[in-house]
Amino acid sequence: MEHSNLSFEQLSVRVDALLERLTQSVQNQRELRQQVEELRGERDALQARLEAIRSSIDTPLDRLSPSAQATHSNPQGDAQ
Repeated sequence: MEHSNLSFEQLSVRVDALLERLTQSVQNQRELRQQVEELRGERDALQARLEAIRSSIDTPLDRLSPSAQATHSNPQGDAQ
């Protein structure tokens, strides 16, 4: 085994390097989770805006009478 020939000092250096990598990985994960939460908030805000826009468009369309809707869907109507 190659590792059995390592001195205590070499093992200590390797363990320290691994601990540093672990610390960095934990920090990266924390930052990524924070980014995910921020993006979820942005997504939710955009979905709310989209729903509000849809509602503001649907409300006037719902108020149109059936004859106005038919004319709206058939713009050539009686213009002949």
